[in-house]
Amino acid sequence: MNSLIAVGGKSLLVLTLMFLPIAVTAGVSPADPAVPAPAKNRYIGSKACKNCHSATSKGEQFQKWEASKHAKAFATLATEEAKKAAAERNIQDPQKSAECLQCHVTAYKEDPANLKKGFQPEAGVQCESCHGPGENHAKVRLAAAAESEQEGYVKIPEDEIVASPPVKICLECHNEKSPSFKPFCFKKRNSVILHQDPRKARTAEELKSMKECGCGEACACKQAECSKQ
Repeated sequence: MNSLIAVGGKSLLVLTLMFLPIAVTAGVSPADPAVPAPAKNRYIGSKACKNCHSATSKGEQFQKWEASKHAKAFATLATEEAKKAAAERNIQDPQKSAECLQCHVTAYKEDPANLKKGFQPEAGVQCESCHGPGENHAKVRLAAAAESEQEGYVKIPEDEIVASPPVKICLECHNEKSPSFKPFCFKKRNSVILHQDPRKARTAEELKSMKECGCGEACACKQAECSKQ
């Protein structure tokens, strides 16, 4: 995960309808230039996720990310190991190379307009690399919390968040283009960064399935086959 082009990925596609302006004046349609377009779903950064995802009762997702190699992905590019690997590819500074940054920084290729003020690229591979841009998700959850004192698990609509990122997101960066890539078992690698909400009811079998590969300890199946389980 700390290889030169090793980490990657994408809380939080949206309930934009809750924020869409609805035209009620006769003759005005949502396509009318007079009607403001809905705000973009921007990247907000992992520090913004901390507000709702750091409590022990909710799973301490922020702390788990902060302790992960993903959070150190940008800093890793300044190590001697990274510089040596970069030099072999005629890259002078890994922390300034698009070839490296595309997988060591969240939203690297995004238009700056899609990044909320305060977003910090140097925070490495953040939550939104795997879960998608989080601005609208945060708005919807904060609005819901203001209207309800419910403390239990709340099911998030599928169109609001990428709750369980698939292996294809990992493989956007964990692939042969990485100088230190090795084929991996998706389930085993995923078990290292699991950050589930303990309030969601899961059977013992479901929990076991999330943490163990059905191929056994040897795990000869590697990437694609593991993703099907």
